[in-house]
Amino acid sequence: MKYNYVCKILLMIFGIIAIITGAMSMFAGASDPTYSLTTPFNQILDMNLRFLSAIWLGVGLGCLFAVKQVGKDNFTIILLSLLILAGGLGRADNFARFGGVPNIPYLFITISEFVGPALIIWTAINAKKQKLASS
Repeated sequence: MKYNYVCKILLMIFGIIAIITGAMSMFAGASDPTYSLTTPFNQILDMNLRFLSAIWLGVGLGCLFAVKQVGKDNFTIILLSLLILAGGLGRADNFARFGGVPNIPYLFITISEFVGPALIIWTAINAKKQKLASS
């Protein structure tokens, strides 16, 4: 298996999703229909959402940058993967505190935030092993 290709594809997928959703939430804030339908408007919530969305956008840009690092430097890839995993842990904590998943799409998003980073780290480590074995 060509682990480097799989890792690059996973990083690109997570990167593009993070850039799109980060930019959308950064500019829409709490007025995004995803949030305004279920929560009352709150300036602090809106401000924090925009701030965290900008960080999420940065994670996406980092994932696209990390594509060039596959097979070379795993530190950046592992760090970005752990950031994505931390987001999944935050969602899981929310589910525990509020008594469950708000809707089915968030369940799949959260699962991908646990499975995705594990796959990215695993493929990055194996891509580096393959590169070392071939040289």
